[in-house]
Amino acid sequence: MHYGKAGMVRDRRVHVLATAQAACPERFASGGTPTPPDLPGPAWINKPNDLDQKGEQEKLTRN
Repeated sequence: MHYGKAGMVRDRRVHVLATAQAACPERFASGGTPTPPDLPGPAWINKPNDLDQKGEQEKLTRN
């Protein structure tokens, strides 16, 4: 999350899960294509409310 690689890691997980299901479909009880959980949204301790920081907030939500 902190280095901007979360999307890439999640994409790799999608590929690994699909490969695992193709190799051993009996391991996946639901029968559907397994998917990793969605990436979390931003989390704040002290959420900034200054309009000047909007650009920074948008950068954080993209990772």
